[in-house]
Amino acid sequence: VTGLPNQHAFAEKGCEMTEDSLRKGRRMALHVLSLGNLKDIVMNDGLYVAEGVLKIASGRLYGMVQGGKFFARLSG
Repeated sequence: VTGLPNQHAFAEKGCEMTEDSLRKGRRMALHVLSLGNLKDIVMNDGLYVAEGVLKIASGRLYGMVQGGKFFARLSG
């Protein structure tokens, strides 16, 4: 739906990035964003609307990501 990498890709890439950070002695950050009301949107407005919300959110995140950064959809 969103085009975002899934949990498996997140785990693989997360390990790679952590190892690379440790090897190079660089800091690394992990940020978690929760769309907690998404289930309410599904229940009240339907799956089609909820998918639209996810697409908009993922599009905005892609616009903010610069080289060397990664994000994924972990659930839902």
